Amino acid sequence: MRQIIEESAVMLDFKAEDWKEAITQAGELMVAEGIVERRYIDAMISLVEGYGAYIIVAPGVAMPHARAEDGAKGTGICFLRLKEPVVFPQQDNNPIRILVGVAAANKAEHLETFGMVAEKIVDPECIKKLMLCATAAEVVRIFQN
Repeated sequence: MRQIIEESAVMLDFKAEDWKEAITQAGELMVAEGIVERRYIDAMISLVEGYGAYIIVAPGVAMPHARAEDGAKGTGICFLRLKEPVVFPQQDNNPIRILVGVAAANKAEHLETFGMVAEKIVDPECIKKLMLCATAAEVVRIFQN
């Protein structure tokens, strides 16, 4: 898998008050990496408000994202593990403890990146490993293998 995540885009055991704060923090990680503009965060939240929590892709795991034209400057992901779970509206597989934010500069990269990440996070064994990671480096290694 090509390099799609940096250690600086990983945050472990963040305390979010609700799903909006969790998505905001994931977005801030991508802003700090230069992957997205700040308006991308609002777009991710708006999509959940408009369409429900379709971003929940596995039990306990959400992949917040928006369209490239919503402020994506590059392609990459962030990883946010929550200290306490949050509940998303209108969706099964709640509560959520892991958010993998995804941004892509174009549709082709979006599909490729989404596919690479989804392959990892739909695997229950991979999720168990991600829940046990003590460092950002461990998370990055899981996504690189």
